[in-house]
Amino acid sequence: MLLLTGPQGFGKTHRLMSRVRELLAAGQADLRLLVPTATMAEHRRNELAREGFVLRPTLATTLASFANSWLQDVPQIAGAQLALLVEKSLDALSPAEFRSVRAFPGFRSSLQALIEELSSVGLGAAEVRAAIEQRPGRWPEGPAFLTIFEYVESEWKRLGMLGRGERLRLAATRIREKGLPDLRTVFIDGFFTLSEPELWIVDALRTHAGVTINLPSWDGAATARAALLRMGFEEERGLEDGAEPRKIILAARTMEEEIGEIARRVLTEAAAGRPFREMGIVVRSADPYVPALRAALERFGIPARFYFSEPLAGHSVVRYLSAAVEAMLKGWDHEDTLAVMRMASSGAGRLPEMDRFDFEVRERLPGSGLHALRGFARHPAIRRLIDALGYLDSWRAGERTPGDWAGELNRLGELLFHFQEPREPFTPAMVAVWRSQSHALRAFGEAVEEAGKALEAGVAVPFDTFWHALKEALAQTQLQTEDRRRNVVHVMDVYEARQWELPVIFLCGLLERQFPQYHPQNPILPDQARAAFREAGISLRTSAERDAEEPFLFRFACSRATPTLVLSYPRFNEKGDENLRSSFLEELAATLVAEPSRPVRPVAAAPFPAARVPSIRDAQLRERIDAKNTKTSPSAIDCFLQCAFQFFGRRTLGLKEPPVQPGERLDLLAQGDVVHRVLARCVGAGENVDDVFEQEFRRICAERRIPDSYRTEAVRLDLLRDLRRFISECDLPAAKHLLEKPFELELPDGVVLRGRFDRVDIYPDDRALVVDYKYSRAANLRDRFKKTDEAKSVQGGLYLLGLKRSLGHEPAGMLFAGLRGEASWRGWHVSVPGLRHGKRCADEDLGGLVSKATQAFETALGKIRRGRILPEPEDDKLCEWCEYCDICRVESAAWSAAAGGLEEAEG
Repeated sequence: MLLLTGPQGFGKTHRLMSRVRELLAAGQADLRLLVPTATMAEHRRNELAREGFVLRPTLATTLASFANSWLQDVPQIAGAQLALLVEKSLDALSPAEFRSVRAFPGFRSSLQALIEELSSVGLGAAEVRAAIEQRPGRWPEGPAFLTIFEYVESEWKRLGMLGRGERLRLAATRIREKGLPDLRTVFIDGFFTLSEPELWIVDALRTHAGVTINLPSWDGAATARAALLRMGFEEERGLEDGAEPRKIILAARTMEEEIGEIARRVLTEAAAGRPFREMGIVVRSADPYVPALRAALERFGIPARFYFSEPLAGHSVVRYLSAAVEAMLKGWDHEDTLAVMRMASSGAGRLPEMDRFDFEVRERLPGSGLHALRGFARHPAIRRLIDALGYLDSWRAGERTPGDWAGELNRLGELLFHFQEPREPFTPAMVAVWRSQSHALRAFGEAVEEAGKALEAGVAVPFDTFWHALKEALAQTQLQTEDRRRNVVHVMDVYEARQWELPVIFLCGLLERQFPQYHPQNPILPDQARAAFREAGISLRTSAERDAEEPFLFRFACSRATPTLVLSYPRFNEKGDENLRSSFLEELAATLVAEPSRPVRPVAAAPFPAARVPSIRDAQLRERIDAKNTKTSPSAIDCFLQCAFQFFGRRTLGLKEPPVQPGERLDLLAQGDVVHRVLARCVGAGENVDDVFEQEFRRICAERRIPDSYRTEAVRLDLLRDLRRFISECDLPAAKHLLEKPFELELPDGVVLRGRFDRVDIYPDDRALVVDYKYSRAANLRDRFKKTDEAKSVQGGLYLLGLKRSLGHEPAGMLFAGLRGEASWRGWHVSVPGLRHGKRCADEDLGGLVSKATQAFETALGKIRRGRILPEPEDDKLCEWCEYCDICRVESAAWSAAAGGLEEAEG
């Protein structure tokens, strides 16, 4: 029996694997290689197979799988079953110490994690009780926890299950009693340390086979090393240090720049002839780097395999199936049901007809029931989906056994999920999606079976009880999609990295609290109580010991690189504050070579020609555009002056925005409608503002199906307050009023301009003042005044033109009235007795305003007719409010304009 020890990077694994190769070359098949993870077992098998060795799949396996082969008749308590037992125990026992927090999911998860921790080191409720009684008062929450633990343990034993430690003890007993008839040699590799139950397995193995174990030398493995030496293992320590890799330090400005620089260096190495499979990216943990790395590597076209699992409940297919069930339990609320139907996994969610269905349903929210949805469904696929969802209705009532519910839910994927039809040519990304969906459906079925086992067999329960158990199973299950590609960059955490030695390793995210991490004390079993357990002979890791593991993990991760190790971190966080870089870097400062990092972006595979970006050049299309714009309005021209692309989407194409949710329907547009309706009835007519407001506000809410809510009431009070203030402070000179007066005038080239005056005040000299109400704040009114003065908005000038030509009144001025927050005024007027608002000007100034607006109108109309659609916003601060901001490619348009291709494209 041999124990190989020594610091990381000292060739222990090479020596162990050399012995494995010698035995295989000699034709010996009675050996096993036991490792901690399934991916490591797969890696070792593939490594040996590529070297020409013929081996059974079971030659390299995990220690847990090897132990399970001795325990087929004794299932282990699963995560979902344990979670339900913890919940049941809290409800049944309700210890006073936990009563205030027992309903919190976080507390229940902590309680479950502690039970799993104790079980994994071989502790049962009896051992915990003995430790508490030996050290009374050292763990105040101990008695309360013990009642929960004893209840849970008795329940899982009643169901014929065991915890992890108990199962390993039983496996060790059976190995010792029955022997290993097909094994003579066992190798154990890849463990950072061995727990006490794992040592029981080792002790049983050594009685029947030769055992070689590889352990790194660090404080966390000292207890396991001492136990192995007591068993009689002969220790051989590695003394020769491996070659140190060249260490490069990259200090990027941001995490995005750091990841971009890593991608650039990967591509540089690949261009120099290095296969992707010889490079790896290592992180301390999945969050926050893995999502960003996925996106960046895909964007740069770098094939990568991510050695990370995700909660099954978070997979798109499972989210779809779960959302369908939740919608059924809520009575098919239309908002929830529509969200289900729009998901890509439904099949119908990808159809163009779903957009029309979506719009029609949203316009009539709120609502419920599938019958009402069928009335909007015109496409057969949408009707079929609604019918399939209708099958779930029978689950809401009645009770069935867990086995029957499992049978029903096993059909859910077949009933509702729609695989996308394969299209050639297949791409690796498409294949990866299909494989992921297939694995998720299979895992969903396994979770259904697990949920069925978590409930008492043969006892009928309502569906929501079974569904609660299934949700626990989905949340507890981790999904890792199979990926057998070889020439890929390996992205992994520090624990997965133990199986790899690669020429180039990128170790990123070297910040304090990311690497190293700092571990808080367990909220239920703090370090003080753990010290009491240690005095009783029970070793449980403290937060200080977990913190002490971080330097070991860092040195181990660094040892995975052979020629080149690239260490990186971002200098600033997303707020612009400077990050504190990892203290581990200070230890290596003398050996680090600093290299610059710079922002990079992927090269476009097929950049758009500059001449194709700005305009529509087809003559027939231009004719149709011209025909659509023979009738226009000042607001339409203002839209074009702000951005030609916005005008193209909103006016030319007439794209319709999705209806907003009921709670968001009382937007500024709806509020403006209320203001205009109230003022139209109150100004000059003498109607009471409060009475008119209540009538018009309720009418708007009914028309737009706006629900009563806190926000609705808050907006109602703001509107009423603003209207009262404005009407009481509106001190315009007495005049005859025209309210909500439409106008229309013909312009050259057959263009008809249409508009509507909010208010026209006609004075005795037959001159008239135009007043335009804006439910805007004073700052926005100033911006409008400035844009009108600079001919970047034509509404003011064209309204004055319409006043003269359509109504036959000489303009006395144009005022914008802002009502929101405070009464504010901006505009121009000639000398009108008693008028204190706006800017005093001469007749020729008003004529100049009309002239500039007319010229801007004609210029804009000419560009519209030439098909100009360039996304070139006049005020880019407004882009975030534009409904087309995600598709306009305004950055690309700016590059094209800078390249000099703009005018030629417009012709």
